[in-house]
Amino acid sequence: MPVLKPATRGFSAPELNDYDLRSTDILLNAVAEYRRGFGPHTFGIMGGVERQRSDSSYVSAFRKYFISDEIDEILAGGAADRTNGGTAWVAARQNYFSRINYDFQDKYLVEFVGRYDGSYIFPASKRFGFFPAVSAGWRISEEPFFRNKVPLFDELKLRASWGKTGNDRIDEWQYLPTYGFGGGYVLGVNREVTSLFQTRTPNPNVTWEVANQRDIGIEGSLLASRLSFVVDYFNERRSNILWWRNASVPQTTGLSLPRENIGTVKSWGYDGSITWRHRLPSDVSYDVTFNFAYAQNRILFWDEAPGAPEWQRSTGRRMCVSVSSCPAGGLLYKAIGVFKDSAAVANYPHWAGARPGDIIFEDVNGDGTIDANDRIRIDRNGDPIYTLGLRLGAQVRNFDFTAFLQGALDAVQYFRTESGDIGNYTREFAERRWTSENPSDKYPRAYNREDEYWISNPNTFFLRDASYIRLKSLDIGYRLPERIARGLRVQDVRLYAN
Repeated sequence: MPVLKPATRGFSAPELNDYDLRSTDILLNAVAEYRRGFGPHTFGIMGGVERQRSDSSYVSAFRKYFISDEIDEILAGGAADRTNGGTAWVAARQNYFSRINYDFQDKYLVEFVGRYDGSYIFPASKRFGFFPAVSAGWRISEEPFFRNKVPLFDELKLRASWGKTGNDRIDEWQYLPTYGFGGGYVLGVNREVTSLFQTRTPNPNVTWEVANQRDIGIEGSLLASRLSFVVDYFNERRSNILWWRNASVPQTTGLSLPRENIGTVKSWGYDGSITWRHRLPSDVSYDVTFNFAYAQNRILFWDEAPGAPEWQRSTGRRMCVSVSSCPAGGLLYKAIGVFKDSAAVANYPHWAGARPGDIIFEDVNGDGTIDANDRIRIDRNGDPIYTLGLRLGAQVRNFDFTAFLQGALDAVQYFRTESGDIGNYTREFAERRWTSENPSDKYPRAYNREDEYWISNPNTFFLRDASYIRLKSLDIGYRLPERIARGLRVQDVRLYAN
C-alpha cells in the first residue's frame, strides 16, 4: 500500500539570487518673476528652466550547488546552471518656460505663455518643440457705458485663448532599432550559438504629438451676486498623432513598420455651470449649482487600409477608445431581431447553420450573404457625450445639508456573459429568451459559451445604454453652538454623517 511521506518546505540545497539595483533621480528648476504696477498699468514677467534626469542599472546573478551554506556569496556556488542578467536606461527632459502678462485698469487682460521643451523620447534632431499660448480677457462690466446701461450685472467678463501643447507620453526609443535573441544554432561539435535579430523597425523622424487648442468663454454674476455662471466653448485639433501607415503598406508585405506622426483628430464641445445662492432671514441660506459638459471628436485622418466600404471606415467618425464598448475594433454586425421560426430563417439571408432563436444579422450591402462586409461602425462608445452634475446645499441655523447628483448620457457598454456549462445567465436573459413555447423575436435562445455565431461575432444586440443619473454623495451636519464648544475648550465642533 502507498506510504505517506512528509512534504518539505524551502530548498533542499543552498541557492542564491543576488540583485543589485541602482537608480538616481535629479530634478533641478529655477524660476524668476518680476511684477510692477505703475498708474493704471500692471506688468509681470516670469521665466524659468527645469531639468530632469533619471537613470537606473540592474544586475542579477543566480547560482546553486554550493559546497556549504556557510558562505552566502555568489562566488561560492557551482558553475552549472548559473544565470545572470541586467539592464540599464537613462531618461532626461529639459524645459524652458516663460509668461508675460499685462492688464490695464484691471479691465483689459492679456497673457503670453511660451514653453520650449526637450524630451529624451525623440531623436536629437526632433527633440525640442516650441509651444506658445496667448489669452485675453475683457471685463466689460467695468466699462462705464455697460455699467450705466446694464446695472443688472455685477460682473461680466469675456475671454478667449489659443494655445499649442505637446505630448511625449509615448513608447520610448521608437527612433532606435530593438533586437532580441532567437533560437540557437549548432556550429561544429557541441557549440551552440544564439542568434540575434531585429525586433522593431525604427522611425528616425518620430516627434511630438501636437494639439492646437482654442477656447472662448463668458463668466459673470448678477442680481447682487446671487446668480453666477461660467460657459466655455472649446475646439482642439490634435495633429502628428502616432499611427501606422496602413493604406500605403499592406500587411501582405510582411513588413513591421513603426508608427509615424500622421494622425489628425478634431475635438470640440462646451462646458459650464450656473449657480444660485440666496440667504433668507433667520439664518437660513441655500445654494444650487448645475454643471454640464458636451464633448465630441472626429478622426480627420489616420491612413486607413483601402478598400473598406463606407459604413466600415473610421475616418470622419468618432474615435473608438474603449475595448469593452468597441469590440472587434468598433466593427459590429447590426442585430435587427431574432429568427422566430424556420420560415423566418428561410426568408432572410443568414449565417450558415442559423436556426430559430438565433440573432438576425442585417445584410447591410444587400448581396444576399452575411459575412464580414456586413459589419458596421457606430459612433458611440463607453465615453459619454454629455455629463451633468447638480449640487444642492442648505443651511438652517446650525444644521447644514449637501447633496450631489451626477449624470452621464449617450454612452454604451458591450455586455455579454459567458454562460452555459461555465456559468449562469442573467435573470433578464433567462426570463425573456427564445424557447419553442415562447418564440420571442427580441431575445435569442440559450447558448453555451461561444458556440453560437451570434456570441463569437460582436454585434449590436449586446450593446447596452450606459447612461445614468445617480446620487453620488449626501452630507448632513450639525455645528455645536459656540458657547457649548467653548465649554468643551474647543473652537469649533461639527457632527456629520455622509
